[in-house]
Amino acid sequence: MSAGKRYILCANVFIQAHQTYYGFEICPGFWLALSRQHEAKRIFSIDKIRVELLALSDQLSDWVRNRAPDTFFKGTADPLTLLPSAWTPANSAALAHALANPGSGVIVDDQAVRSAAAALAIPHR
Repeated sequence: MSAGKRYILCANVFIQAHQTYYGFEICPGFWLALSRQHEAKRIFSIDKIRVELLALSDQLSDWVRNRAPDTFFKGTADPLTLLPSAWTPANSAALAHALANPGSGVIVDDQAVRSAAAALAIPHR
């Protein structure tokens, strides 16, 4: 994972991992790594994804409810909380690029991209 970059995870990251190669019994280290990467402030998700995952009523929803760090799913009421705390005008061009190019890998959750873009008045395609 690139140093200094933060990633917003979409629901599919969790669902596909759980349903395929990284099931809880097969690869518990994956889920521990998610928590550790979050603690290192590299990855997180949003509250709307949490709601979606909790509705599944399976091992994944159990992980979200009982084992994911409390701060893993950030609220989207204030989209600016999704941005790195050290964001400055000098690197706002990188954010604009990430928002305009969701496939860039910097921000992977379209809902979060739209929220952040709206807060910053950046056009999003």
